[in-house]
Amino acid sequence: MKIKAWLLIMFFIVMVLPIVGAYSLYVWINAYYQDKNVAEFFDKWTELNHVKDVVDNPMLYQKMPILKRLRILPMSSWRLPSIRNLAMFYIPPTLC
Repeated sequence: MKIKAWLLIMFFIVMVLPIVGAYSLYVWINAYYQDKNVAEFFDKWTELNHVKDVVDNPMLYQKMPILKRLRILPMSSWRLPSIRNLAMFYIPPTLC
């Protein structure tokens, strides 16, 4: 094998193959995150549709006692309140 052919083969192995490998890794990672973004989009979209169904209920915007309001909401939309939300249900002992 002549030295010129040997140098061209070594150039290809040392310089071109790592660039091709890095590019293929970049394309693979990009495709993975694209699929992940699509799945996340559909998860958020279904959750938003559920929230829209609950918020579209006109009975929630009328003045009424809290117990009646809780009966209107479907049980699947009930969640445990956070500490911040519990403060609005607090009745001081002096008012009882």
